[in-house]
Amino acid sequence: MGRVLLLSLMAASLVACGKASGEEMAMAQGMYADLVEQHNEVAEAYASVEDDSLGKELDEMAEKVESMGQQDIHGLNGAELDAIVEEMNGYAKEYEGMLASLEEIKVQEEGAEVYAVPVTLKNSTCVALYEVYLYEASSTDKGENLIKDMEYLDGLGTLNILNIFVTEGEELWHLEAMDEDGGVIESADIEFTQEHKDGVTIKMEYSFDSMEGWVKLD
Repeated sequence: MGRVLLLSLMAASLVACGKASGEEMAMAQGMYADLVEQHNEVAEAYASVEDDSLGKELDEMAEKVESMGQQDIHGLNGAELDAIVEEMNGYAKEYEGMLASLEEIKVQEEGAEVYAVPVTLKNSTCVALYEVYLYEASSTDKGENLIKDMEYLDGLGTLNILNIFVTEGEELWHLEAMDEDGGVIESADIEFTQEHKDGVTIKMEYSFDSMEGWVKLD
């Protein structure tokens, strides 16, 4: 199943019948949709490598996520809904670990070196950021908004990114951050070398005089 099973996005919501509504249920359904997308991302990554050691684990995860999608969350109290959310968070972390393993496997199979860099983003712009992207400079795909699960990153807030995976030859990445109106506050290229393997803090700053942003690495 793991190599071929892509969970249907059309079914990417917990079942909510009858009177089921409200902000908490909408959040849970949104989390489930994200979980399905995360499964599909891992399944596609698994299909791209020869190593089949994660097949059984991925199959089991698919069954768990599909089973969760059949639950009727109508009538659940706050504690029960919180338990489902906690379970989904656990699955998301498992998928993150599987994706990291698959990326390392792929690089090993292709013969390129990859290393993880723990990243912390510190917003010192005094501007609330609503979209933040960090991606390989050579890529046309920005990837996901890093703060999509937050309303915004406060003007003096901090965001911890577990890891980014840097491939030898692709050390140059691009950081882009935007305000509520889509205005670009930060746009900078950052080179992540092996010296950053122990972790790096990217401090984002902004001048209201020049209306320009810049970054510093610690």
